[in-house]
Amino acid sequence: MPVLTMISTDGSETALPIDKQRVRIGRDPDCEIRLDDPSVSRRHVVLNRVYNEYFLEDQDSTNGTLLNGRRVYKHMLKHGDVLDVGSFRFRYELDEEPESLDSDSGLEETIFLGKDGTPLVGSEASPSEEQDAQLMPEPATESGIPKPSLRMLNGKREGRRVVLDKPVLAIGPKGGRTAAVVLKGGQYSVMRLGHSEAPLINGEPVPRGGTLLNDGDVLEVSGRKMEFIYKV
Repeated sequence: MPVLTMISTDGSETALPIDKQRVRIGRDPDCEIRLDDPSVSRRHVVLNRVYNEYFLEDQDSTNGTLLNGRRVYKHMLKHGDVLDVGSFRFRYELDEEPESLDSDSGLEETIFLGKDGTPLVGSEASPSEEQDAQLMPEPATESGIPKPSLRMLNGKREGRRVVLDKPVLAIGPKGGRTAAVVLKGGQYSVMRLGHSEAPLINGEPVPRGGTLLNDGDVLEVSGRKMEFIYKV
């Protein structure tokens, strides 16, 4: 079971096991981990479970969320990560250290869906940057073999592709991503994030625990459809 270990300023530690699908951290009394301190926002950060690990999403907190000393907005947590929430420090631990997700970047990619549902790409896009964001053209590796990707099936950018070149691709409106495409163990899965309306896979709601993606599967998020392309 994953554990958040709270590290006090005097060096003492308190282990907080986490096993829920969604773990909210903040000052709000409804939060699963409540931190009653003005440095912490009411809804500061949320951890969404992906298989037996957790995907972090900052909730536009005032003071931000630091992961290993770097401010992040979303991130797949790894064994040993140090998380700073306001004046509180935690260490994320697993019973057994998992295999690496093979990510060189601390940040994961996101498809933001604009007000009109238009897909926008960017890790930390501001409102103006979102308007200028472009989907990548035909994806390719150095060998010329296309990478797995999502091909837009409707909207203004129909036919364009988003390369799946990071272990996690979060999809949905800014501040409320509703799905994530996750690479783990050489397989891609789609997961639900939070408690918003479930995304669809081939017309059926994605189950809470997620489901494996197969070549040609059609994913629908907030009315926008995209095809998972794995094989050439």
